[in-house]
Amino acid sequence: MKKKEVLVNISHLKKSYGEKRILRDINLTIKKGEVVGLLGVNGAGKTTLMNCIAGMVPFSEGDILFHGKDLSENRHELNKIGFLIKATFLEYLTAEENLRVLGTYAGIPKSELDILVPKVLKIVQLYDKREEYITGFSFGQQQRLGVAQAILGEKDILILDEPFVGLDSEGKEMLEKVILEKSQKSGTAVLLSSHDMKEIEKVCDRVVIMKDGNIVFNDTFEIRQTVHIQLKVKGGELKSYLSIFPLKEKITVHGDGVIEVEDTEILGTILNRLGEDNMIDKLYVKETSIQELFDRIIREEL
Repeated sequence: MKKKEVLVNISHLKKSYGEKRILRDINLTIKKGEVVGLLGVNGAGKTTLMNCIAGMVPFSEGDILFHGKDLSENRHELNKIGFLIKATFLEYLTAEENLRVLGTYAGIPKSELDILVPKVLKIVQLYDKREEYITGFSFGQQQRLGVAQAILGEKDILILDEPFVGLDSEGKEMLEKVILEKSQKSGTAVLLSSHDMKEIEKVCDRVVIMKDGNIVFNDTFEIRQTVHIQLKVKGGELKSYLSIFPLKEKITVHGDGVIEVEDTEILGTILNRLGEDNMIDKLYVKETSIQELFDRIIREEL
């Protein structure tokens, strides 16, 4: 399998406002075609990090390389970055006019905008409202238009801050499709911040968790299913039984008389033995979700 190209390389990035440190020492790479979920409690530094990458906020120390080039010295490269950090438009212009203004500002020729603007409006399902003024748009419609401006033109990376907020189920499905198609078919990288863990699970290849301006977790994530078995014994009886249990290295013991089995290949053998010993009270399957991972990581960092 061909190794993916590193698109963004962030080294020792720091950002302060006066004496208040927002980003402490951020090191992060994002590869071409990769969808990275950025998680953290409010105030963790997620939006500031996104603003720094998008060129909206100057950082205090460190480097951001984009295609191997220093972004601070190659500002023209910012036109290859599509971002939705806060959907803001000119209220006295229509949806189509707003996109044309933003596209012109990004250096897209008029001839291309004639094709691209109707195309992205159809993608976000706002084509029928192209001649309507923004003043009449709901928050969800403004979010859709924000997605449209983010994907307008050739973008190598999309930076999306809470893009699912305000979207109905149809809008969320549309955005999921945009993210997956852009990443898988066009090789566009995506950095996505969201409190919607279900959406993170659906579209992200990797999860980055921030706390107090630091990255405290950065890894791929797969939803794992584990089998939990409530035994009929607890306390000293449980301890005595497990001390002679031949498969004790294959299980995780919880204090409430529950054992957990992750290795599904050995599950049948474990269940057979417990059944022979008449030890099974209840059995249920539990999924380890991103929400549980997030809660555990944040607790560990307290």
